[in-house]
Amino acid sequence: PVEWFQPYVTWSNTFRAPSISETLLDGTHPASAFEPNFLPNPFLQPEKQRGWEFGFNSRVDGLFKPGDSFRFKGDYYTMDVDNYISASCDAMGIVCSYFNNPGTSKVEGVELEGTYDAGWVFAGLSYSHNNTTLPSQMDGLGLHSYLPGDMTTITAGLRFFDERLTVGARSYIVSDSQKGDVNVSPGEPLFYEGYTTYDLFSNY
Repeated sequence: PVEWFQPYVTWSNTFRAPSISETLLDGTHPASAFEPNFLPNPFLQPEKQRGWEFGFNSRVDGLFKPGDSFRFKGDYYTMDVDNYISASCDAMGIVCSYFNNPGTSKVEGVELEGTYDAGWVFAGLSYSHNNTTLPSQMDGLGLHSYLPGDMTTITAGLRFFDERLTVGARSYIVSDSQKGDVNVSPGEPLFYEGYTTYDLFSNY
């Protein structure tokens, strides 16, 4: 509608085929009598996802001075997932397999990202919030049941010597995240604690 504001709407219908490990994983962890025994499931169906994304892009050049640039993007997404693939064990925790969850799971969230660059100085901020009804799954093989609910990245820096030297810092802030009830013993907390990391970077 105006030069600096571009709204958009996206509808998508996608699928994810089962991975080789989800379909054919077999056996137990070496040298352990207490690990669950995985059985292959060659009849897994693909995950199917349908949903909408509503958002906008914003672009302004010369916001405070000639040559600088400001960019901002925001969106809201909502997706329905059928045949969600997760791992599960029997009541004794001895025999496990990957399977398709019945019903429809929902994934929705908000993403925001803004950057400003004036040559000698730059800064950026990104934030995402997600909510899901995906079922918890057994942690393992490097997997984790849920994403953290909130994730924020803050970046800022300076450029020197005709912008040939860049020095900056970055902070990555993560909220608590669910462990998934199938991974929690009685009396244990249901959430992993959030954390924050700080990075320094430079290039010439």
